[in-house]
Amino acid sequence: MALLEQAPGIDVHSKSYMPLEMGGGQVSRLFNPLLLAVMALLNEQPIHAYGMARAMRKRRMEMCIKLNYGSLYHTVESLWRSGLIAPVEAEREGRRAERTVYALTQAGRDQLLELLRDLIRDPVREYNCFEAGVCFLGNLSAEEAAGLLEQRASAIEAEVSRRRELLKAFRERGLTRRSLLEIEHAQIAQEAELQWIRQLIQEMEEGKLEWRARHDQVVTVEETR
Repeated sequence: MALLEQAPGIDVHSKSYMPLEMGGGQVSRLFNPLLLAVMALLNEQPIHAYGMARAMRKRRMEMCIKLNYGSLYHTVESLWRSGLIAPVEAEREGRRAERTVYALTQAGRDQLLELLRDLIRDPVREYNCFEAGVCFLGNLSAEEAAGLLEQRASAIEAEVSRRRELLKAFRERGLTRRSLLEIEHAQIAQEAELQWIRQLIQEMEEGKLEWRARHDQVVTVEETR
């Protein structure tokens, strides 16, 4: 295993450069869940990019983070150029090409902890496709809307059931609750959405929900401030 040089300084002119908010807000943060996953794995131990991808699959990180393995190497390079990770050695297995092992720098560890604190502490307005659809649901007939909501409810029920079985399997394997919190959170969120949809469908079927809002009932931007 060959020892590698320490990472160079930040190259802001590189196409691979990814601005990150360092202490004191030097540059704006472009939050990337894949970036967070890479830094968290490197906070555990030095590892090469292939090992990162393998660990992400094994831990089923796709259940809480939209993983794009094609962008993994670009993310690693961006972190390296930003000085947040550094190559420490090259590892070879058999006839395979050498794989560069990276470690988290102190600046990277500080950035990871700062980012995690922000994510946990500060509620952020997150826009999702379903919410956008609900906003304009009145453009459909009540009958069609109820039918589409019923289809969504069925799909969510299947996902909730699948996740419930997955949680059961993980617990039987001895995984602690702490290691399953993200799955538990997603489960509770989907169960709450399912309950809301079922209630909405019932009110639509019973005629309790006024479907066509009058123009004078539309909430304006000023009223939400």
